[in-house]
Amino acid sequence: MFMLGYIPKENRLYLIDKDNSIVSYTLLLSVVEYQTAVLRGDMESAQDQIASIPVMHYDKLARFLEAQGLKEEALQIVQDTDHKFELAMSLGRLDLAHAIAVTSDQEHKWESLGDAALAKNNFDLAEECMTACKDLSGLLLLHSAQGNRGGMESLAGLCESQSRFNVGFMSLFLSGKLEDCLQLLVDCDRISEASFFARTYLPSQMGRVVELWRADVAKVNEKAAEGIANPDDYPNLFPNLESALIAEAALKQHRAQSVPASQYEAMRELLLKDPLSEEGLASLAGGMPISAPAAAPSMDPLEKAFEDAQAEEQEEEEENLSHQADSIVASIIAPAVSVPPTVSAPPVVRPPPAVSAPPAVTAPPTVTAPPRVTAPPALPPRVTAPPTMTTPAVVTAPPPMVPPSVSAPPASTEEDDFGMEDDWGMED
Repeated sequence: MFMLGYIPKENRLYLIDKDNSIVSYTLLLSVVEYQTAVLRGDMESAQDQIASIPVMHYDKLARFLEAQGLKEEALQIVQDTDHKFELAMSLGRLDLAHAIAVTSDQEHKWESLGDAALAKNNFDLAEECMTACKDLSGLLLLHSAQGNRGGMESLAGLCESQSRFNVGFMSLFLSGKLEDCLQLLVDCDRISEASFFARTYLPSQMGRVVELWRADVAKVNEKAAEGIANPDDYPNLFPNLESALIAEAALKQHRAQSVPASQYEAMRELLLKDPLSEEGLASLAGGMPISAPAAAPSMDPLEKAFEDAQAEEQEEEEENLSHQADSIVASIIAPAVSVPPTVSAPPVVRPPPAVSAPPAVTAPPTVTAPPRVTAPPALPPRVTAPPTMTTPAVVTAPPPMVPPSVSAPPASTEEDDFGMEDDWGMED
């Protein structure tokens, strides 16, 4: 790319490539002068140049200033809401960040602002931010740390609308609304947990909740449902039930009173006492003596008849055992003790006769030698070796074929009639 030139009137820079294609870019001279003044550290000249720069370029200049570490100057000219919120959070301008969060109403901005408010100990702003972003766990932590009873009650209603039953149960429990906790467990179909909760904190509600539990279990196993005892029918199976009812009534009055956390030291002894003990019941009643619990209601007729039958069987068994024991003792004891007979004098002991000498021992008879053992009969005839295999005859090679010699024909004795000389033409 090669630069062709710059036209200040249009604020454009023109360039050309090797294919003769012309490309133009927007380049504000005022922006270049502003950035140059900032890099030189001449902020007065930069402020003079900012008025000549169009507003549409302010966001780019804000990023440039932030990169140079000038966040305050960037916050003054930035136009983008998200960038402005980030700059306000980094500079600790929570009021400006709160105004932006209210305008934009975005959950992540409320969360960031709430964390920053907690870090700055601005609990009112933190509560507002957590409520706006529905941070129920954070609200539970904040209200429990502050001892804010009203905040806990409002949090319980917010949890019910958001179906956050775990946080809602904890907020109700910490605010002392045990009846609402029990009803919340029943509404959530946690009947077994509700029964144990009533057994621990609300014994007067056990009968109602246990019937619900038995009906729920009967859908699966009727025999198991019959094995769940109701304290209204079997109060003898629930020890200290009357004391628990008295303690529940006394503790309910204490829960209605709002005691500030500053009085914990004064209430500590009362809180650590066992409410079912005599001392605990007396302290809960305000020092008044506690009357003995009323007698338990009459026993179930079926159970009473069963216990009477067991008592009769036990009495009969004891009578049978006593009769058997008497008969055994009578058979062992003797009818009368007779006088023992007179003991006569022992007989005179005579000396033993003299021992004669033992007879002489005769020699043992001689042992004759056993008869001589003869040799066993001869062994069976020896097995001869199998006949040896004769070696096969050696095959000799056939005699060489010699062709018969052809003898010369016999010489004739007579002279030939031709009168010729020998083969060589020579005479004898």
